[in-house]
Amino acid sequence: MVIGEPGIGKSSLLRYVLLDLLSEEPRHEYLAVKWGNRLPVWIPFAMWTRMVAEAEANCSLADVLEGWLSKVSAPSELKVLVKEALDDSRLLVFVDGLDEWSNEVAARTAISLLEQFVGEREVPAIATSRPLGFERLGGLSGKWRRVKLAGLTIDQQREFSTHWFLHKARQLGTSTTADAKLELRASASAEAKAFIEELQRENRLARLGEVPLLLSGLIALSAQSVRLPRNRFKAYQELTRLLLQEQPQRREKAAH
Repeated sequence: MVIGEPGIGKSSLLRYVLLDLLSEEPRHEYLAVKWGNRLPVWIPFAMWTRMVAEAEANCSLADVLEGWLSKVSAPSELKVLVKEALDDSRLLVFVDGLDEWSNEVAARTAISLLEQFVGEREVPAIATSRPLGFERLGGLSGKWRRVKLAGLTIDQQREFSTHWFLHKARQLGTSTTADAKLELRASASAEAKAFIEELQRENRLARLGEVPLLLSGLIALSAQSVRLPRNRFKAYQELTRLLLQEQPQRREKAAH
């Protein structure tokens, strides 16, 4: 059970682990050895609760998978593969956003069905939630190990920012020579260093930099030549727009 504040990277963590397991050359050998013979499946909890609320009877995880595969017109071979993995308990279940529900009764039912499924079949599962939503549902049984996702350190913020500025430089640059690439990387690194130093001057903004999603928003403001410490309220306004308008749309798209 991965607990973390909004934007800290819970969904990104699940996606990273899942894609790494499916890759030809996994980066994490320990996870590949432990779970490499399982079929990872991604379940958005909000979708599950909607299906539970709309169904007259309980909507099990197997029902969710079957309904979802049909909805996206999955090939018959994939449906057979998932059914076989269900039958012999070779699934690895990723459930994203246990706090993302609009019907509390349906959410509690889905939680109960999840516990029943992984308990009876002894299937490993990783779930995510924000702290408050998790507490409102009363949490999960004691069988789940709970971990809290930490914020980015300053060094990680600098590395994160370097990737962003390097991407921006590549979009603007035209030369592909080795010297030009080295120059772009050096420029992006210097730009990221200056950005983080500027961010650290304003304590309230510095704390926001620990959250990857908010750090991305602050970098976007910096790319628009907005001086962060002197325009704190403008930064808050833009970050609010990011959280309330753009991020929910991104999450909905990513879930599909």
